[in-house]
Amino acid sequence: MRCIFCKCDDPQKFKSAEHVLPQSFGTFGTETPTLKGAVCDDCNQFFKRDLDQVFARESLEGLTRYKNGILSSEARPQQLLKIAMPNTPNMGPAAGVLVWIDGTTGKIAAPLGQVHFLHEPTGEYQVILKDDLEKFDWRSGGFSDRSLKVFCRDAEEHDEIVQRLAQIGIDFKSHCPIDDPSKTHADSDGTIELEIEGTIDHTIKRALVKILMNFAARYIGVDEVLKPVWDKARNYARFGTDPLPARISGRPFWGEESLHWRLEDNSYNLRIENGGNDVVGVIQLFNLNTYEFKLIEGYNLPLQNEIAARFTPGLRPHFGEKLRPA
Repeated sequence: MRCIFCKCDDPQKFKSAEHVLPQSFGTFGTETPTLKGAVCDDCNQFFKRDLDQVFARESLEGLTRYKNGILSSEARPQQLLKIAMPNTPNMGPAAGVLVWIDGTTGKIAAPLGQVHFLHEPTGEYQVILKDDLEKFDWRSGGFSDRSLKVFCRDAEEHDEIVQRLAQIGIDFKSHCPIDDPSKTHADSDGTIELEIEGTIDHTIKRALVKILMNFAARYIGVDEVLKPVWDKARNYARFGTDPLPARISGRPFWGEESLHWRLEDNSYNLRIENGGNDVVGVIQLFNLNTYEFKLIEGYNLPLQNEIAARFTPGLRPHFGEKLRPA
């Protein structure tokens, strides 16, 4: 036994199995790919706590799993994603309202506590969250203390926001309550369009590299991944050291796809292959972003070790074969 991330070889520290794909994104019955004796318990717990949970809750892929019925065990507002009602005229007072997704239900929760300030020079509103009111200098920024819009989850939070407004010199009195926008602006089938912004930071990237490392160990071999040429990738995933070259590609994952025709969106696609003089890892969840990482520079795998796989809930994994010139 030897950990592919920290290289621990204490046999007492390999009691748990590492899932190639985080459990928060679902399992595949008897076909669920796992690693036994290749990721130590300390690394397993670190990944679960510090990388997998963030990726599952604070990424577009994490939100998409709710759409596919893969829910969380607890409700927690997203911290790294900005989720808003469309800032369009037809939304009325609800334009630009910041909301969050309840992971236990996959539905829009009550609005985050926030105040919309009118910027008088432009006539546009700026959204300030409740916890940011104290440091918001509305006077010097050209904002009005009139025509404010307050959104919150309940009467108690409303009173708290009123008190915070008073602390920055605004005497706010609500003339009429604004209804929960997630209910008043939903379509007939109960759906609603949202605008989502986020940053693909190093925590998200490390979570993806960790999955690719697991995939390589499971299907290419632990001995391969323990080679020193993998050290930069393993140290980045586990310890956050030198970042790997990476990009988001618009290319389809599978050769038979095109930009206008894509496979169903409830699967996870992974690929390890040679790219010129390097080893490249590619990962795509739910047919959303395609992430490409240069896992190793100046090294090539034996051609028979290049591998691509598609994991779909309820189905056996599908393995693709790289087409080569005759």
